[in-house]
Amino acid sequence: MDEPERLGSNPPPKPWERAGTSPGPAPFKPTSGGSTSDIVEASGTAKPGEVVSAAESNVTSNINSTISRPVPPRPWQQQGYGNSYGGYGSSMYSSYGGFGGPYSSGGLFGNNMYSSYGGGYGGIYGSSGMNGGSMYNSGMGGPYGGYGMGMGAYNQGPNAFGPPAPPPGFWMSFLRVMHGVVNFCGRVAFLFSQNTQAFHMFISALLQLCDRTGMLYGELARFVLRLLGIKTKPKKGETSSFEGFTRQDKMGEITNVTEYQAIAKQKLPKMIYDYYASGAEDEWTLKENREAFSRILFRPRILIDVSKIDMSTTVLGFKISMPIMIAPSAMQKMAHPEGEYATARAASAAGTIMTLSSWATSSVEEVASTGPGIRFFQLYVYKDRNVVEQLVRRAERAGFKAIALTVDTPRLGRREADIKNRFVLPPYLTLKNFEGLDLGKMDKSNDSGLASYVAGQIDRTLSWKDVKWLQSITSLPILVKGVITAEDARLAVHSGAAGIIVSNHGARQLDYVPATISALEEVVTAAQGRIPVYLDGGVRRGTDVFKALALGAAGVFIGRPVVFSLAAAGEAGVRNVLRMLREEFELTMALSGCTSLADITRSHIFTEGDRFGRPFPRL
Repeated sequence: MDEPERLGSNPPPKPWERAGTSPGPAPFKPTSGGSTSDIVEASGTAKPGEVVSAAESNVTSNINSTISRPVPPRPWQQQGYGNSYGGYGSSMYSSYGGFGGPYSSGGLFGNNMYSSYGGGYGGIYGSSGMNGGSMYNSGMGGPYGGYGMGMGAYNQGPNAFGPPAPPPGFWMSFLRVMHGVVNFCGRVAFLFSQNTQAFHMFISALLQLCDRTGMLYGELARFVLRLLGIKTKPKKGETSSFEGFTRQDKMGEITNVTEYQAIAKQKLPKMIYDYYASGAEDEWTLKENREAFSRILFRPRILIDVSKIDMSTTVLGFKISMPIMIAPSAMQKMAHPEGEYATARAASAAGTIMTLSSWATSSVEEVASTGPGIRFFQLYVYKDRNVVEQLVRRAERAGFKAIALTVDTPRLGRREADIKNRFVLPPYLTLKNFEGLDLGKMDKSNDSGLASYVAGQIDRTLSWKDVKWLQSITSLPILVKGVITAEDARLAVHSGAAGIIVSNHGARQLDYVPATISALEEVVTAAQGRIPVYLDGGVRRGTDVFKALALGAAGVFIGRPVVFSLAAAGEAGVRNVLRMLREEFELTMALSGCTSLADITRSHIFTEGDRFGRPFPRL
């Protein structure tokens, strides 16, 4: 039952309603410290030693006895700093709180039910009492409120100062929130200690969520400004996230795949970016892989109906939407937390082939679990042939359709950027296909951790007879990746390879070898059409795809554009790269007068060799 109901219909008078009271406390100085009871009259007329009973307050309830307790010494009776007056108020309906010393707080419970002087005066540097406020009338003093820091729930008083009391339950709610924060941090720390890879994925996803949330607010703000007729101009180089693309994507400012490289350079740690971007030694071949395309010119045909263009083709009997496929790129989770998962989904959505690296940070089983798709598996031959055989059989069971055997890496090329950076696989990642075999970690070394890993694990005795051995342990077709000469092309045909991938390993092995587009025609001629020839290296434009097909390639593979777009925008970035290349290739076909891949011929291009080896074709 509430207190007013318990006391009946005649509640006790307020202190200022009593006869002879004054509007505020009249200070007094007792002659001695003595003890008294209930010296709490709001008028200040109480004398030391005087007893005030509850009956004198016109209370109609059964509270008829006096409440007696010793009063602690007054502030002026305290000795020195740092002491507090403390104590409780004197009666149920009117009370002083405790007074604090110059450097101490006021009393603990200086409040009563209907009227109070707050929790007592705080000292010069102290605070007011702990509970400096009553339910209906509060504060330090004065009949209509007070000067204490504590304020009542219903009447704060006109003379109150200091911040208002927080709403009921505030501190409990605050403590609960802080408890939740501490608990969350503890769980995250435990996750980090138990599974660093999962922790990295969680933090990366959280950062992306924060980034996208912030950019969403930015988009909403720009929308409101447009409604108000206020034009906004983004700062130069400003980007924001929108549906997986950067702001440049959304605004149509990313117009070709090479622009993703600059974004990836900004987002990735230097060691990781250099690993993806650098080449061997002087990087002459790295530059030549691109520049060689620029020396090939077109000879387009006109007045041909190009209203319908078919870019579909077949690779080893598997139909794909376009002759643009994804090359194997190692350790893609260094670029993005979803890594090979995102690449596999993007390739499947585009209706093309993804090639998974042996040194992937996702296993063959994990990539297969992302959904349907045509996938090849790139293979390095390890010294332990049991490991190789086990890996090939896992790829077969996971539904991979072919093996791309890399043959140009008996030793790792001299990648000076990796040496300077002391490249090593980040500790939260592992080569998932070798997890559990004690082969999935790279130790730090004095140069490149990857170079040391290759030196210790890859079989340098690999030869053409091992292609035959590989055919004996699998029924999957085998593509020989790393051929750039006619001699090796003929040996590949003789060994029973299902196809050839013309590749210089992204210019990361032997420097000063020809660009892949420069070596392509030689290899195609040597193969004599007996097996298909594909090109890997330097492709950045749809025009590059057309040039490769005109020189005899059955299709092309792209590598760096995938990892750079993956770093910039995840799966959406890879999808965008495939889309842009497809659209550029379709446009090149239309402007060259070709409606299908079969229409693309050698006569549609003119190379440096044509300039020096044969006369310019007459029109």
